[in-house]
Amino acid sequence: MLPVFHSPRAERDLDAISLHIGEQSPLAAWRLLEAIDDTMRLVAVFPSIGEAVDHLGPGVRRITTGPYLIFFRTSKDAVELVRVLHGSRDIQHLDG
Repeated sequence: MLPVFHSPRAERDLDAISLHIGEQSPLAAWRLLEAIDDTMRLVAVFPSIGEAVDHLGPGVRRITTGPYLIFFRTSKDAVELVRVLHGSRDIQHLDG
């Protein structure tokens, strides 16, 4: 299993998601963050899982967890969580 690291942008995404959902239900926010962690553990074991989305950067792949899109890239040594975005977002025009 590869180690998983979060980009600074992914950390900000996770914080924003947690705050937004946590306003209504701290338990729901916790469950979603746990589901995202579970997804990243799966990616760490199967790094070629998901769909390539090269227009967001070389080697970037996407997998979903609930309504959220999880963007990551892998190397031989690690998995980097790049972004976590709601599926309703226009990912064609992201700034990274």
